Amino acid sequence: MPAPVMPTRANVPQVNPGPLCLDAGEFRHRLDFLKAQARAIRRWTVAAAGHAPAPAAAPLASVDLLTALYFHTLRVNPVLPSWIERDRFILGKGDVTPALYATLAARGFLRTDALRSDQQNSTALAARATTAVAGVELSTGWSGLGLSVAVGMAMAAQRYQTEYRALVMLSRQDGQAGATWEAASVAARLDLDNLIVVVEDTRLADGAARPISHGIATDAQWRSFGWNVHEVDGHDLGAICGGLDHLNLHAGRPGVLIARTLSGKGVSFMEGRADWCDRVPSADDVAAAVQELS
Repeated sequence: MPAPVMPTRANVPQVNPGPLCLDAGEFRHRLDFLKAQARAIRRWTVAAAGHAPAPAAAPLASVDLLTALYFHTLRVNPVLPSWIERDRFILGKGDVTPALYATLAARGFLRTDALRSDQQNSTALAARATTAVAGVELSTGWSGLGLSVAVGMAMAAQRYQTEYRALVMLSRQDGQAGATWEAASVAARLDLDNLIVVVEDTRLADGAARPISHGIATDAQWRSFGWNVHEVDGHDLGAICGGLDHLNLHAGRPGVLIARTLSGKGVSFMEGRADWCDRVPSADDVAAAVQELS
């Protein structure tokens, strides 16, 4: 009986090359694909938030970032979630868990009907991401924990000379946690260039920060710790992909992508409104949002 073929970079299905590897026509085609994925993920995000139940505005803001990560940057295999050389992604901001679930479903880790499950009915899809769900590397919840764990993963990859990268998405609140800056200091000191942080700066329509958000780390703070920094519009998929590619090309230092997003992005009656920051969508709200995104 022949030995099983183990997954390698060559035979595991991978995401197509990013914008820096594409000509203008291919890049436009890739952006159209990503925009279609983001629109579908937004529909599923609203549905998942309504069934959880959980607020939908913050998850909707994160959809474009998660789409770029899972359909452009991350090397993962939904058929073999525990593939040893997969890139590790950690969601440090638990309030956008519905968007992560929707993205995992779009990428093939979950069945889309699982997004309609109610957490009161013993579903694995809890209000915060847990490792019981395929594709989730770390159960989320504690502010400041995400970067510390990602640094450990990046150190392990370098120590054992494996090719995987560690990526983590942080919230504004993570900038208040001392553990975040301790981890940032360690990462720079160890030259962890296989580590990328995505810091989401979510705003309201008038440009103000969301009411519960404080302590956003500025580009100057990250640079002072020795990191490569790139700032983008968090809803411009081309800019997000290009920024992630840019950080991947700079060897010798860890990188951070600072992305400004709009709360409730994509749903007109939620977009940029403070009253939707902590409001759970009703069945009628979900129906209206899904219809708008169809």
